[in-house]
This record gives sequence, structure tokens and C-alpha cells, in this order.
Amino acid sequence: MDTPETSSPAINAKYDWLSDHNEMVVMYQKESVRAAALLAASFLENEMKKRILDFLVNEESSAKLFEPYHPLSTFSGLVEVTFALGFLLRAMLSDLTLIRKIRNYFAHHPKHVTFEQAPVSDWCRELTTAKGIPTQGGEPCRQDNARDQYLFTIAMVLVYFDRFVGAMVRRIVPEQALSQ
Repeated sequence: MDTPETSSPAINAKYDWLSDHNEMVVMYQKESVRAAALLAASFLENEMKKRILDFLVNEESSAKLFEPYHPLSTFSGLVEVTFALGFLLRAMLSDLTLIRKIRNYFAHHPKHVTFEQAPVSDWCRELTTAKGIPTQGGEPCRQDNARDQYLFTIAMVLVYFDRFVGAMVRRIVPEQALSQ
């Protein structure tokens, strides 16, 4: 069974470079398997929404995009639009699609599910963190445990969003018509 006790004992050291998101990874390591899958993806979705909303014009119509039955009300819609705007790398699009599948699998299967069971384990093996991420030292940073792969991938997307999308400037709606 996938429990925090079976995860890496040096998890804090592994994720030090994630800064503020290190706490998120460690916090979800302490949750049940299902809670970790659902809560971590929900945390990511909310943070993505905040960053995209920060980028959009500061108008009521922007906020409405995230309301039910609107384009950014679902995780899949948010991912597709974020990619279409050029905010995601192709590998992140793939990772976010897998994260959505994993989250939905845990959410919609009433029986006990773990990260080690197919199809979840198969999807986790496809995540970037399972393949290894290049580091400055040359050694790829890799996660072998499926739960760690999932949480680490979410944390990496959060860091990317903080550094890339968070650095963008909010659009301002012109008050006057543009001159020719």
C-alpha cells in the first residue's frame, strides 16, 4: 500500500529547490493516497486559475471565464487554453493531461485505488519526472515512486507557472480608441 511511510525518507531534501511548493509536496505526502491525488491536482488547478486570471484584463468578464459552463471552468479547458496561449511547454501539456486522468481515476473509482495499480502506474511512468529532468550537475533528477512522480510533476508545473506566467504583465483595456 502506498503510504507516506513507504515514500522516500529524504523527501524534504529532494524537493528543496521547489521553494514554496516544497511544502505542498511534503503536505500531500502525509495524506491518504486518494486525498493526495485529488487535493494536489485541485491545488494545481486553483493556482493555474489564479495565474491566468492575473494575466487577463482586470474586468468582470475575465473572472466569468472560470465560472461553471464557461471555457475555463474545467481543468481540461484550463489546460487547453493555457497551452493555446503559449504558456505551456508541450511536455507540460502531456503531464497535465496525465495529471487530469489520474485525478479523475481516483475521483471516480469507488474501490481502493493506489498509485501502483494500472492504469495509474502506467500514467505515472509517462510523467516527465519518471523519465528524469536534467539538472545543473548533469545527473537527471528522477522519481521512482509513482506517488512521488505525480506530486513532483505537479510541483514542477507550479514552479514554472510562478516563474513564467507569474512574471507576465496584466493586460490593460485601452480607454480610448487607438489612433491610426
